[in-house]
Amino acid sequence: VTSCLVQTVMTQSIISCAPEDSVVTTLAIMNKNNIRHLPVVVNGEPLTMLSIREFDIACQHLEALSYTDELTELPNRRYFMGALDREMARQQRTGTVLSVAILDLDHFKHINDTFGHDVGDQVLRHLGEILKGRLRGYDVAGRIGGEEFGLLFPDTELADAVTVCTSLRDQIRDCKVATSAGPINFTASFGVAELDEQYPDPATALIEADRLLYVAKRKGRDRVASSLDASLAPLQPSYVDVCTQTVKRKVTQQ
Repeated sequence: VTSCLVQTVMTQSIISCAPEDSVVTTLAIMNKNNIRHLPVVVNGEPLTMLSIREFDIACQHLEALSYTDELTELPNRRYFMGALDREMARQQRTGTVLSVAILDLDHFKHINDTFGHDVGDQVLRHLGEILKGRLRGYDVAGRIGGEEFGLLFPDTELADAVTVCTSLRDQIRDCKVATSAGPINFTASFGVAELDEQYPDPATALIEADRLLYVAKRKGRDRVASSLDASLAPLQPSYVDVCTQTVKRKVTQQ
């Protein structure tokens, strides 16, 4: 019996995973070969054993971290752009409505310059809490730039998205953030667009929302701008060209 066991062990192939192997590859190897535990070796020395369940949970946690903005704990730009892409594909497939907004804090540089970047970070974290507390479970709010946030409203017409953004604007305006420098008031501007067939990809969708955000800034900040506002003056072509190139460059970098 002993000789049979030795022969079985000695004739089996050694299955190993390298650090450069992807998580999907490693899990596929473990499942295919019915491997339930994975030894962890550091500098040639065995450190611990991971079950396939523990390994899967750890990988899911790392994946979630890769899509999360560390400061605000909101989805980051990478996740937001992916969600926008998926919702636009669903909209084109099912004919549902979809609205998107860009939110930008007003005079945020002044807050950083006056009170320091630590206080600026406290303001951004507070804004993240407001967004997480006020949006519906299937809406998406993500930090897509320094003080710039994207808002995605599936199955939502423009007028309803404007109503939500107006409520957010009012709450932001009325709040006082308790910071290490004392209470601070701040405001935000919004550009809101309803997406249709003229926006074939996330880049062009954000261009329109960013165009409207620029209008809100130009008209005095602390406001919501959308195509529902008939008084919006058309922007100069030069700005649209610059905006287009900037947004497409940001998307390409992702």
